Amino acid sequence: MATATASTVNKSASTIVSSTESGQHLLKIDGYSRIKDTIANGSFIQSCSFTVAGYRWCIRYYPNGSHSYWPEYISLYLYLASYVNQGVRAQFSFSLLDYDGGEPVTAYRNGGFTFTNHSDVEGARLFFNKGVLERSGNLLRDDCFTIRSVLAARSPVFHTSLFGGEPEEKEDGDAAPAAGGAAAVVRVDDMEAPDFEALLHFIYTDSLPEMGGRGGDEAAMLPDMVAAANRYRMERLRMVCEDKLCKYVNVRTVAAMLAFAGEHHCHGLRKRCLEILDDPASLRNVVETEGLEYLTKSYPLVLKDLIAKFATKS
Repeated sequence: MATATASTVNKSASTIVSSTESGQHLLKIDGYSRIKDTIANGSFIQSCSFTVAGYRWCIRYYPNGSHSYWPEYISLYLYLASYVNQGVRAQFSFSLLDYDGGEPVTAYRNGGFTFTNHSDVEGARLFFNKGVLERSGNLLRDDCFTIRSVLAARSPVFHTSLFGGEPEEKEDGDAAPAAGGAAAVVRVDDMEAPDFEALLHFIYTDSLPEMGGRGGDEAAMLPDMVAAANRYRMERLRMVCEDKLCKYVNVRTVAAMLAFAGEHHCHGLRKRCLEILDDPASLRNVVETEGLEYLTKSYPLVLKDLIAKFATKS
């Protein structure tokens, strides 16, 4: 029995320009004919979720149209998969990629839509005529074609900082809205200049700046970048920094790293620390080096983890 499958190829690359974060997502329809013959008019297949501007999104693909009025068309909708407390303004486009390397065919462009609730959808009910697609040759190849979704949405923290409105959490460094609802100046406090430069570098390049082999500088910078990532809801930045921090975990640093991981919700870093402490010799070394009294005063939550480790090793 033929099965319908829709696979996705993620090529998410996000930047923030002013208050807007953008990214692209590739949805590959593998087995176009089987899917078309299996999925009825009005039914859809949903892509995996991807993140832009701190929100999760999906693409809904209707191979035979989203309504009985247009069964000869493919319908395509953007779906907000995150719960929101206020509206999310987004601009997006859907394009068909040319397998011969030609210019993408932009079949739908949305000038702006405010998603006000989780599960809101907006898109193209007449995205592309199936007959035209099937005769194209350069768009449909080996019964497959690829759709590119380019999405620009407002990052919630940068939006409130730059355009006014009450932030969900007021912290030192958030901008105070100027008269008329716009922020005249965005203040960034409690961040060293090199850290802020690294933050801007990541915003525009999706990568951290090269430290030129200066491991000590990188190790000192990364915790501040994790804190900034959490503050500005930049999940990708937090994950990159957390992954880099893991290589600095050793017997000498594990207590401080474990405490930091708990405070900043770095689950991968915490896992790495506990892997170090799985070794009985390393565990004893940490206790002997740091001292129980110091661990109790400085890292009470770490001590709890250590006691649990001792209990499992006994």
